[in-house]
Amino acid sequence: MTEQPILMETRGRVATLILNRPAKKNALTPDLLDLLRTHLDDLGRNDEIRTVVIRGAGDKVFSSGFDVSFLPTTMDKEGLSRDHKNPLEVAVQSIQGYPYPVIAMINGYAFGAACELALSCDFRVAADDAKMGFPPVKLGLIYPAYGMVRIVRKIGIQPAKELFFTGRSIGPQRIRELRLVDFQVETKRLEAETYALATEISENAPLSLKGSKYIFGLVERNTEPTQAEIDKLEAMALQAFNSDDLKEGLTAFFEKRPPNFIGK
Repeated sequence: MTEQPILMETRGRVATLILNRPAKKNALTPDLLDLLRTHLDDLGRNDEIRTVVIRGAGDKVFSSGFDVSFLPTTMDKEGLSRDHKNPLEVAVQSIQGYPYPVIAMINGYAFGAACELALSCDFRVAADDAKMGFPPVKLGLIYPAYGMVRIVRKIGIQPAKELFFTGRSIGPQRIRELRLVDFQVETKRLEAETYALATEISENAPLSLKGSKYIFGLVERNTEPTQAEIDKLEAMALQAFNSDDLKEGLTAFFEKRPPNFIGK
């Protein structure tokens, strides 16, 4: 029986999606990326899950990147024009479009497409021996344009130039200097710290989490919001302001107890 390339686990209001190709260093394939998108789409319809953690199987590697054995042997102009529909792009958009926060738990290393996958998450928690990088220049490839633009917006053009022009495997100190991750922790504490953050987030008001995620998405896109997006923001703000959760949050504040949010 063939193992599923993505495994899913749940702990309370936190779901974990596990890149599950340990024999191939959790390398990404079109099927894996499509299944990641499917799981995120399904989870997005379940308001009981309010934070998602993405991690690699085992404790040695997040992912070595896209499995080069799945690269096409030739490419034409029509193929290049489909960059925005390739499995990686669709998976990244699913992470960014997921209504609640997503955390990448990076153990070992995350290279190429896997590094972009991690950068598309809302937080990156990395072990203190983690390595990251983009090696296409060492393979003779040009990284997909949509991905490069997004990475520049995320980390800045000079750090992106260093990563893409050198193809280096960036170690812990340089990862910290380039701000590729948000938290670096001892390897033995990686799982505990990641899930402490995920649990803390998941206990907050879901309507507030959704609204904030949507606003951050607009900011990161770095374009003027459309009227439809402004209308959606206003509707989300009104829903939160008139919600039972707001009443519960205020009551819990004055009663000095943890709130119990239900997303309504």
